[in-house]
Amino acid sequence: MARPRAEQPTPGELEVLKVLWDRTGPATVREVLDALNASAEKPRAYTSVMSLLNVMTDKGLLRR
Repeated sequence: MARPRAEQPTPGELEVLKVLWDRTGPATVREVLDALNASAEKPRAYTSVMSLLNVMTDKGLLRR
C-alpha cells in the first residue's frame, strides 16, 4: 500500500528546496543532483532526484 502524500515537505524535499533557494535561478536535475551529492555521505542517483522533483512538482512545491 502506498504511503499517503504529506502536505508538508519531507526531509529529502527540504534538502532539494535548500539547494534551489541557494541558487539565483532555475536548475536542472543534474545541477540539483551535483549539489546534493557534494555534501552527502551516500550519493543519490539521477533518477531518484528526478523522481523527487516530479513528486514535488505534483505537490505544487516546484514548477517546471
